[in-house]
Amino acid sequence: MGDTDTPPLISNLGNREGVSFWAWVLENPSIALLITEGAKKAGSLLSAGYAAIALPGIYSGYRQEKDSWGNVIGLPRLIPQLEAFCQSGREIVFAFDQDTKPKTIKNVRRAIERTGRLLGYQGCKVSVARWDKSHKGVDDFIVSQGVESFDRVYQERISLDAYKIENFSAITPDLTINERYIPQSLEIPESAKIVAIKAPKGTGKTEWVAAKIAPLLAKGDRVLVLTHRVQLGLELSRRFGVNYRSELVKNEDGSLLGYVLCIDSLHGKANPRFNPNDWENTTIIIDECEQVFWHLLNSPTCEKYRSKIIDSLRELLRIVVSTGGKIYLSDADLGMNAIGYVQSQIGYPVETYIIENTYKSPLKRDLYRFEGNNPSSLIQELEIAVNSGQKVIFHTDGQKHKSSYGTRNLEYYLKKKYPNLKILRIDSESVSDRTHPAYGCMGNINLILPLYDLVICSPVIETGISIDINHFDAVFAICHGVQSVNAFCQTLERVRANIPRYIWVSEYSPNRIGNGSTDLNQLLAGEHFKAKNTIRILQSVGLREIPEFTYLEDGEKYSPSLSLWAKNAVRINLEGKNYRETLMRKLEDEGYKITPIAPGDKEAIESLKDEIKQAKNENYSGHKQAVLNADSLSNSEYDSLKEKRELTEKERNQLKRGRIERTYGINLTDELITKDDDGWYPQIRLHYFLTVGNQFLGDRDKKKLDDSLENGEGKVFKPDMNRSLLSAKINLLKLLNIEQFLDSDREFTGDDLAEWFERLKKIPASQIKSILGFTLSMGDTPIAFAQRLLAVLGLKLSYVSHRRFPDGSRQRVYRGADPLADGRGEVFQEWLKRDMESIERSIEIAA
Repeated sequence: MGDTDTPPLISNLGNREGVSFWAWVLENPSIALLITEGAKKAGSLLSAGYAAIALPGIYSGYRQEKDSWGNVIGLPRLIPQLEAFCQSGREIVFAFDQDTKPKTIKNVRRAIERTGRLLGYQGCKVSVARWDKSHKGVDDFIVSQGVESFDRVYQERISLDAYKIENFSAITPDLTINERYIPQSLEIPESAKIVAIKAPKGTGKTEWVAAKIAPLLAKGDRVLVLTHRVQLGLELSRRFGVNYRSELVKNEDGSLLGYVLCIDSLHGKANPRFNPNDWENTTIIIDECEQVFWHLLNSPTCEKYRSKIIDSLRELLRIVVSTGGKIYLSDADLGMNAIGYVQSQIGYPVETYIIENTYKSPLKRDLYRFEGNNPSSLIQELEIAVNSGQKVIFHTDGQKHKSSYGTRNLEYYLKKKYPNLKILRIDSESVSDRTHPAYGCMGNINLILPLYDLVICSPVIETGISIDINHFDAVFAICHGVQSVNAFCQTLERVRANIPRYIWVSEYSPNRIGNGSTDLNQLLAGEHFKAKNTIRILQSVGLREIPEFTYLEDGEKYSPSLSLWAKNAVRINLEGKNYRETLMRKLEDEGYKITPIAPGDKEAIESLKDEIKQAKNENYSGHKQAVLNADSLSNSEYDSLKEKRELTEKERNQLKRGRIERTYGINLTDELITKDDDGWYPQIRLHYFLTVGNQFLGDRDKKKLDDSLENGEGKVFKPDMNRSLLSAKINLLKLLNIEQFLDSDREFTGDDLAEWFERLKKIPASQIKSILGFTLSMGDTPIAFAQRLLAVLGLKLSYVSHRRFPDGSRQRVYRGADPLADGRGEVFQEWLKRDMESIERSIEIAA
């Protein structure tokens, strides 16, 4: 940054007589500005050659008006002295103290995020500098380590978004260790009710917990292990030495010592029935607890009984700690939010003991990241590996027949191309198919995998599975951003051996939770607005009051479950904005040496891409034919098959046929299967309730909500309600006048829609985004936004021609959508018939 004797900024300024230093900084937004606390620290940064200003306190960068009672009555705003430097494009770098006290750490994070958000609104690029906590202030660090060391700190600064993501996994431990494996001799206070362990992958978290509970099992004490996946549960039952829930029927004595169960079954209607009152003085283990809690709060498999499961978990935790039991939480990415969730569910303070293992391997693992817009170059490398005789495990995030790079199609493509290769497909379908070689493999993973040359896995192998064998030569992985960053990093670590990793990663994630906001309050406000709007609409057609609802914007307290859901949603939304960058930063922090690999010969890669596409088309055609050839099921047979956890390929095809026939009410065809797999149903369902079926919308949503309240014993989880009810979305589409575009005889130009577009701009963008998931953007034209609206229904305007004007200008002309051209009209007729009959039955019953 300049010669060592003279700070570079002052050196640059020295050649410009009569120029004030701060005037020069103001005139040059390319100069980054560092913010610290206290004049002494700002002075040390200025002496080191950095433009820096001091705040008297961490919250002093902004003001927020309050009344005489201390209540906030205005929006936060930057102080004028700081706002003056906020030219668009300037980078502002926080260099606050690196504190060790939990309360101070929390305050510093809050101050940086709040002030940083306001700076971002001004168009500034915001980042955060961090250094070793052994030197609290930046002045102490520079005095002790020197300017060159701080130059490295500055170069390693991270963006505000990255800082916020990092904070989700931050922890304040009671004990910090640095061990390759957590020592079995490590003891915990007997008085601790919650024991939380954060340790890197492969450092023996599960083994340490297993050693702690072995004496308890030996003397007959009970242990309950909660997980989020059946296959993981089977592996944990082996490692902890207790039965899995499904084995209780075979072993009636197994429940005496406890068991492992998926959290989906933590309610009274499960089989076997779960009752929290049966678990006094029990040890609870929640391994991979971050993912277990997210599964609990967001997985569709928990949706039906989610409120009951949450209540059951809360009651279980309270009973356990009040009767002498303990709760073990473990996760490589454990953060204070998960620990706080358990504490909040218990409802009163209990002693919590947090252990963090900060070990990092001195050996850097090789990781090769393949660039390009698709994973074809990675597949090219895979073929080189298998041709040379290497044994490979391949992780991918899809498994359906329509997924080009999913487990099904990769298996089909590679088996066809390499018929002598021993290939095993492991995904949620194969491991639960008693006729498939992967059936039951999770309990014997290290015995089964050596039998194969290539193993292709979905995220069913993601956490809790330890592949300890020295069989594989390489790990390959495709990541489209479907998994969270933490989950994908877990996937890469399932094979413990130090072998090279080869990956392709999408730049962005398709996942957006709630309204997609990266601000906690805005995301929660979006959920509350949508819920309140839906209830208002339904109350207008006779829905009874639901007293359980509380709203953040009304100043009322919201539940720990909704709070944790929102915090995790914000993290996922933050990651999704720069998914690849966030993932690479985490992998580098976990000890990987990352080498980017540019795509090879373009012609060869395109040829390979075509081969994969052809294989997918062949495989998918075969799958559709199998569904068409499947036996039709009676209603009782269909209901019975839906409840089965283990299905053969034949049964899956029967179930899919039965579902599609019952969903659409028309004859099954090859085209209908394709449309269904492409997501046709939610699109035409919206169209139906927007138009011909609108009279049935209120009854439909009332029934959905009543069913949820019945399953939840009078309670409903707000995000579930917002996802399942359609009234708010339909009401907004009508307000936006989408129906004007459902006339194929009408033509539209940008000028024709100018007045409509101006009216839309008066609707708060946040409200549109909360309900539809997208909103007006700065670059939108009237036609572009109309097309985005119609895409919700699976429709679009069609281009007709250009229209010339006397001044020589031209405009594109579009024709309205033909709403029934794709055959949905036949489906609507069946749905109308169904809904009319349902109403008539209801009238007869009421009479």
